[in-house]
Amino acid sequence: MSTDLPAPIQALITASEQNDMKAFLAAFHEDALLTDSHRKFWGLEGIRRWVSIEWIGDFVEFKEIRDVIEHRGDYIVFAVLGGIYDPEGLPGDYVVTFNFKIVDGKIARLIILNFEGRRLGKLTQTRMASTCFSAPMPGLQ
Repeated sequence: MSTDLPAPIQALITASEQNDMKAFLAAFHEDALLTDSHRKFWGLEGIRRWVSIEWIGDFVEFKEIRDVIEHRGDYIVFAVLGGIYDPEGLPGDYVVTFNFKIVDGKIARLIILNFEGRRLGKLTQTRMASTCFSAPMPGLQ
């Protein structure tokens, strides 16, 4: 079942188009969880570090929204991305799945996965650097 995008998801997409980190972060709750390539970034500081290196830093943007599915309160967005990142090893039609959980008008959780299960790009020095900014989840220390 396709649906329109909720305001915080649209805000994140617009912030990407404008390469605006402040607006990108404003779409998230203070204690949000972002998971990308099986790495977890907990809270706005962890997400800010990830965004600065791997999103805003690479001028990533949503080139095309292929589909949006609302499923039990979560939103699954299938999108084609663009940016200045190294596309080596990626398909020309790079569809990524974004699994959003919206709570009280902000993004509480975002899980980013490749649509077909392939890696989301190769492990570069910048991706390795952003991994060190991944924070442990509360309660697991």
